[in-house]
Amino acid sequence: MAKLITLAAGVMLLAVPALADLAAGLKAYSRQDYAVALRELLPLAKAGNTDAQFRVGFIYCQGKPNYPEAMKWFRLAAQKGHANAQFDLGQMYSLGQGTTRSEEEAVRWYKMAAASGYPEAQARLAVAYEEGNGVVQNLELAAKFFRLAATNPQPWVGRAVAQFSLGAMYHEGKGVAKSLPEAAKWFELAANGGDPQAQYNLGWMYSTADGVEDDPIRAYFWISLAMKNSPGPSDLVVQAKKERDDLVKHMTLVQLSEAERMVKEWKPKTN
Repeated sequence: MAKLITLAAGVMLLAVPALADLAAGLKAYSRQDYAVALRELLPLAKAGNTDAQFRVGFIYCQGKPNYPEAMKWFRLAAQKGHANAQFDLGQMYSLGQGTTRSEEEAVRWYKMAAASGYPEAQARLAVAYEEGNGVVQNLELAAKFFRLAATNPQPWVGRAVAQFSLGAMYHEGKGVAKSLPEAAKWFELAANGGDPQAQYNLGWMYSTADGVEDDPIRAYFWISLAMKNSPGPSDLVVQAKKERDDLVKHMTLVQLSEAERMVKEWKPKTN
């Protein structure tokens, strides 16, 4: 609930209508009943409640979106340090939703959210520095922000992608000193998290002894998982199948049986 503002001794301004209820608004928001959520949260947002402002902005992005209105509320929350609102405002600038597209403005807001420890913003900032998109290309900073995103203690869905990206930088020596063992380490973390590109790369490293020992069982295991976890037909699936077929030619039945068992029993791990 928004804080009451004291005007004078014994006199208070009730900035929020009595009908507005933060708990009810959040419950409606969580069940995606946005009409009820907006009714409860909008008065609170107008009164200055930062979290309500962010959620109202999100609601205006749903259904038939009103992006200018969403930007208004995201900006109000973002200017008061709400990291999620800062990130979403950056996204809107990046996509040109409700405003003229500007990668420079997107990066400006990503930086603010990243400084607050918001992992998605750290990852977006890493990509921006890697590609020179909205900023001067700087691979050292790209590696720095991929590492921050990859090791961020907050739970978030993009961790494996950040881990894969950091592993790729170590493998190629971009922004960091080239280190195949470090590349394998980050690929394995990402592979355990379910990233098919990391699974393929790790399998390929085991099949070629590229920074790790030659291990056809692990090679088959990871490459098979890359095929299994890739979304639909793709170049990755085609290449992985070719690599796996080549591996089979040199594997014993015992090795193949063990690798298939590992594939069957594998479950993604959070890290």
